[in-house]
Amino acid sequence: MNYGIRFKRYRLRKGLSQTEAAKLIGVKNYQLGNYETGRSEPSIDILKKMSNLYGVSIDLMVANIHYKVDDELIYDDKRAEIDEILNDLNTMVKKINSSKD
Repeated sequence: MNYGIRFKRYRLRKGLSQTEAAKLIGVKNYQLGNYETGRSEPSIDILKKMSNLYGVSIDLMVANIHYKVDDELIYDDKRAEIDEILNDLNTMVKKINSSKD
């Protein structure tokens, strides 16, 4: 199963770039990228480091939790996509506001 979307979501929630997180976890940037895209899965030792850094339990990082919104089940992967879009929008708004100054 691809846990990468959740890994990326928790990293972004901590406000870390991929490069920053990779350094703190002790892996190469491309390795973290591979975990986040599902090309490879981290070892349990790396999962522990990610869990500590992101402040999220391992079971939550790899669980397929779902949420009910207006009688529709939204699985964690879909929620992660929504979170990523919102993060991108916030970044664009910040750039627009800074260019007005």
